[in-house]
Amino acid sequence: LALDAQGPGSNHGVVMGCWGCAAHNKCPGLCGGCGYAASFTAIERALGNSTQSFLAEQMDFCTECELWGDIAISQIYAKRGVEHPNLAGLYGFKLNKQDFDNSLKNDRSEPLMYHYITSWNQMELLHRLFLPPQGQTPNVSINAAANHACAEFHGNRQCAATTLSDLPW
Repeated sequence: LALDAQGPGSNHGVVMGCWGCAAHNKCPGLCGGCGYAASFTAIERALGNSTQSFLAEQMDFCTECELWGDIAISQIYAKRGVEHPNLAGLYGFKLNKQDFDNSLKNDRSEPLMYHYITSWNQMELLHRLFLPPQGQTPNVSINAAANHACAEFHGNRQCAATTLSDLPW
């Protein structure tokens, strides 16, 4: 991973995530729902020499950026010259079925995170879907015949347990 090359003492640091959110067309920055990964150097640069100064600056940017903490911290990273490439495989918004299926077939990157997973059954379906298929039997549920309730990842087909609210898409 790109963060492995960013250890203590490197020049600028890196924060990888979903970039492209903004607070009402100002304060461009991270879409925090995707999650993000920051190198040690990026965090050091953000904090600077004073925790109190960092917190005051973060609060100032929160005010400027309409109280969006993810976008506010992005302003600090940008101000400190931290690199900020996108990290493929992060899905910060609920996907429809077609986009979810496409995320599973992406040749450039495998899924790392889906946002808005709100129930145990949704998480359990994702767990079964991404669990290596050896030693696991395909889920055969009342929805198994309904293609809209099933997904496949590397030949491992899994279906939602019971209802439409169990779908992560």
